[in-house]
Amino acid sequence: MFRGNEGNFASFPIFSASIPQPIINEHIHLSIRNENPVIQVDIVDVIGVSTASVIQIGANRIIQAESRTKHIRQLLQRETETTEDAGSAPF
Repeated sequence: MFRGNEGNFASFPIFSASIPQPIINEHIHLSIRNENPVIQVDIVDVIGVSTASVIQIGANRIIQAESRTKHIRQLLQRETETTEDAGSAPF
């Protein structure tokens, strides 16, 4: 349930902490031969995107991306609970 006032990312350090970048020191040899360097697509239908996926349209020389996920669970109190016994109720 989204109540409209959630989502203050500043209160969660995971969204502002720096992400360490790996040092890549491997030599990579790449040879590309394009018989026809043009790929043409009329329509791309994206049905869904997960938190661990990327949609790339077009050519990119370098992509730098990061993902930050914080799982937050908000449990609603049962109707029979009072404020005093809400913390001790077994779920």
